[in-house]
Amino acid sequence: MGTELATTTETALAQHGSWTRDQIDLIKRTVAKGTSDDEFKLFLYQAVRTGLDPLAKQIYAVMRGGRMAIQTGIDGFRLTADRTGKYAGSDDTVFSGEGKDLAATVTVYKIVQNVRCPFTATARWSEYYPGDAQGSMWKRMPHTMLGKCAEALALRKAFPADLSGVYTADEMAQADRTGPVVEVTNKQTGEVVDVTPSPAPKPIPETIPPETEKPSMADEIMDAARQVAEKSGAMVEQVIYDASWFQAPDRKNPDKMVEQSFTDPYKVKSEKWLGKTLGRIRDKITTASVSTDDVPF
Repeated sequence: MGTELATTTETALAQHGSWTRDQIDLIKRTVAKGTSDDEFKLFLYQAVRTGLDPLAKQIYAVMRGGRMAIQTGIDGFRLTADRTGKYAGSDDTVFSGEGKDLAATVTVYKIVQNVRCPFTATARWSEYYPGDAQGSMWKRMPHTMLGKCAEALALRKAFPADLSGVYTADEMAQADRTGPVVEVTNKQTGEVVDVTPSPAPKPIPETIPPETEKPSMADEIMDAARQVAEKSGAMVEQVIYDASWFQAPDRKNPDKMVEQSFTDPYKVKSEKWLGKTLGRIRDKITTASVSTDDVPF
């Protein structure tokens, strides 16, 4: 391990107060094996940020196609959400369809402005099944495995500031699939003469086509809010709440005004409202000033 990396990690982990230099070296050799110095720094940052312990294998790094993926288990997601003090449980998984059309939907709850708010996500078999070569657990317990993926999606949706950039092993299993098996047969006898896996899907090119390059307004709001949150120390939801607040005429009583705001931009359909909120948040990036008055976070 280089001197620069050792200094950086020891400074960060001194704040964590639980790992020694020998333990850092052990993490580098085992649960983060094959990572570059920069990737290892990022991995340690995520471990400290989520509060998950690499030595207990609550979080680990996996190299895929020359890139690092930071993974944990569903219990790690639940633990991270619970530590925020705002996790308010989840409903039982709801399933629909069968076979390749199987889908799992999970709703988790988070306390937002003293209200228990639902965050729902759906995982589909066609998107997460890792293939026959690696799908033994998926064949034995299809509902359990797909349900865990749906729960991870819902938790990340509810707690983006804590779980962004971290994925469960069940979600990432599909990244290793090599495609369906192809049987080569003798046309005259019908006898199978060879069985080979079809080529793996081509990786997604680095350059995204122009028509899909621009992120949605909600994505831009989340990215800008995270930048402000990192500079100001406020929570992402607080930044969005502060920027989206405004007064509007009461539909039932036009002579009165009502206060409106939101914390989840993905649930807002008004592009005008989203645009104004995005502009306000971008204005705060340079000043990192966030009002915390009357914001129950």
